[in-house]
Amino acid sequence: MGRPYKLELNQLEATYKWALEVDIAEFSKEMRGVGESPLLAIGSGGSLSTACLIASLEQQRRGNFAAFDSPLLASGNPLVLADTRIFIVSARGRNPDVLGFARNVIAAEPTSVTSLCCMKGCPLTDVVDSFNRGKGLEFASPAGKDGYLATNSLVAMNTIVARAYGGGSDLPPRYRELFDPSGLRQSLAERHQDIPLVQSDELLLLFGPDTRPAAVDFESKFHESGLANVQLADYRNFAHGRHLWLAQRPNTTVILFVCPNDKAIADATLKLLPKSVHNIRIETPLSGIAATFAMQAAVFEIVSAYGEDRGRDPGRPAVPPFGRKLYHLNVFPQAAKDVRSASVLRKQCARRKVGLPELSVEQWEGVYDDFRKRISGLRFTQCVVDYDGTICDHRDRFTGIGANTAKSLISLLDGGFPLGVATGRGKSVRETLRRALPKRLWHLVTVAFYNGAVVLPLSSNQDLNGDTESAPALVEVAQVIKEGNLPAIKVTVRPVQVTLELEDATSAEPLWRLASALLSKAGRTNVRVVASSRSVDIVTAETSKLNILKSMPGATRSSGTETLFIGDRPAWPGNDFELLAGPGSLSVDEVGFDLETGWNLAPAGVSGSAALVYYFGQIKKSTKHFRLALGRS
Repeated sequence: MGRPYKLELNQLEATYKWALEVDIAEFSKEMRGVGESPLLAIGSGGSLSTACLIASLEQQRRGNFAAFDSPLLASGNPLVLADTRIFIVSARGRNPDVLGFARNVIAAEPTSVTSLCCMKGCPLTDVVDSFNRGKGLEFASPAGKDGYLATNSLVAMNTIVARAYGGGSDLPPRYRELFDPSGLRQSLAERHQDIPLVQSDELLLLFGPDTRPAAVDFESKFHESGLANVQLADYRNFAHGRHLWLAQRPNTTVILFVCPNDKAIADATLKLLPKSVHNIRIETPLSGIAATFAMQAAVFEIVSAYGEDRGRDPGRPAVPPFGRKLYHLNVFPQAAKDVRSASVLRKQCARRKVGLPELSVEQWEGVYDDFRKRISGLRFTQCVVDYDGTICDHRDRFTGIGANTAKSLISLLDGGFPLGVATGRGKSVRETLRRALPKRLWHLVTVAFYNGAVVLPLSSNQDLNGDTESAPALVEVAQVIKEGNLPAIKVTVRPVQVTLELEDATSAEPLWRLASALLSKAGRTNVRVVASSRSVDIVTAETSKLNILKSMPGATRSSGTETLFIGDRPAWPGNDFELLAGPGSLSVDEVGFDLETGWNLAPAGVSGSAALVYYFGQIKKSTKHFRLALGRS
C-alpha cells in the first residue's frame, strides 16, 4: 500500500505553492467569526500535528484557550464538549475515528463544529454539515492522496491553517527556503561510539512552543513507520525526572529542535547533558509559525534518511493484517439520541454557566418529567415563533425559509390557528415569509418587527420606517455609540431600533457587553440591549416581542397562557429571554437556567429550524386548540 516516499517529498514544493495561493476566503471568514468559547482541535495519526498547530495558533493569534486531542480521548465528557468549539482535521475525512467522534460530538451540541479535509467529497464533511452549527471545509490538494504517512496533505493543511489565522505573510514564498537539509544529512551520518545517529533505535526529542507541532509529527511518523522508538519532552518538562532515562540508557540519542525563541534554554540544556550522550541540534533562524514549518520540513528529511538506512520505504510499508483490522475497529457506538438525556444535558450546561449547584440524577429526572407533563397538558390556541435561528437558520439567512419549515408552518395555519413571528429585523422578513406562505393564510400571520417595536399583519404593506419619529432615547444611544469610535462595528440606526453588527461574528455576547458598558458609562439606562446570535439590538424600554399578543387574532390576545412560544435565545441577554419566560415555551437551541421554562425537548444534535419542525411534528390539533403530544423518552 502507499506511494514512494521520495516521490511524495518531491511534490512538496508544488503543494506548498498551491496552498499559499488557493482561495481560502470561506475558511478565513469562518475563522474571523469565532467567538470566545474554548477550542478543541481533533486529529488522528498524521493529522494530530495539524490539530496541535490549530490549538497553538488559536491561543497565540486569538488569545482564546485551546487544546488538541485524539478523537477517543476527547470524547469523554459531553458537558465539556457542549461549551466548546470543535475543529476536526483529517486528510481524507473517512477514517472511523473522526467520523465516529463527529457524530457523537454533534449529539453533545457544541458551540460549533468545523472540519478541514484535503480532498473533495469527504464523508466527514457530510456529517459536519448536517449539524446546524457545522461547517465542513474541503480543499483538493493537487498532490492527491498521501501514501502511508501524511506528507503533502500535512503541508497543505498546515499552510492553509496558517493563512486562515493570518500567518501566511510570515512564511517564505518557496518551500525550499524553509529548511536546508544538506547539513542535516551530514549530522545524521556522524558516528557516536562507532554507531551513526541514523542507526539509533532510541530517540529523545526536545522541543519548545514554536516547534511542538513538528515534534508531534516526528513521534507519529517514527512509530507509524516502525523506524525507531521516540520520546517527546519540552525543554523544561525534560528536567522533571526524565533526565534519568539518559543516565540509565546512555545509548539514547537526543535531538534538539531549536529556533530563536528557545535558543537560550536549548543552549543551557545542551551544556548540562553528559558528554557521553550523543545529540544532534537541528536549528532554524526562523521564528513563530515559520519555525514550525521549518522543523516540519526537517522531520520529512529525517524520516527519509532513517528509511534509506534501514532499506525500507516509509511511504510503502508492509502493513500486517492485524493492523488493518485495528484501523477499522468501530469504537464509537452511535450516541444516545433520546430526548430526556439531551434535554437534561442542555439544562445542566446552562446552570453550570451561572454557578448553580448540580442536581442529583433523581432530581433531574423529576424536573424534566414535571416540565414535559406540564407543557403536554396545555391547550394552545395560537403560536408565537422567533424568526432568525428558529424559523430561518443562520446559514440560510440570505436564502430563505426551508421547505420542511414552511410545510410545518402551513400545517398549523391550515388548522385555523394564528401564528405570530417575532424578529429583530424588518421588511426582509416580511418578504421572506410572503414567499414561503400562501397568500390565503397571510391574514392569520402577525409579525413583530424590530423586536416588537412595530407589529403588523403579514398582509399589511405599511412602510415599517415611514413616518415614525425617532425615539429620543435611541437618538441619544446612536450618539453614544458614534462617540465610542468603533470602526469595526456596523451601526444601523432606525427610528425604533439601533442595531450593532460585527462582520462574520458567530456570537454577539462580546458586542452586547461592549454596548452595555458604553451605555452604562454614559448613563443611558432607559433602553434595553438584547443579543441575537450575531447582532445586538438596542430598543426602548417599552419595546417587547410580547407586544405581538395584543395584535394577534387569537381568542386570548392580551394573555400568553394559551400561546405556545418557540425561540432560540432564552438565556440572558438573549432576545428571546422575555418571550420564553412563560410555562408554554420551548427553545430550539440554547436554554436558560430556569427549570420551569424554556426547555429544549428536541433530540440530541437537532437544533434551529430542524427542532422547530420536530416540535410541530408533535402537534395534535382539534377544532379549537392544539397540544404537544410529547412522549416519555
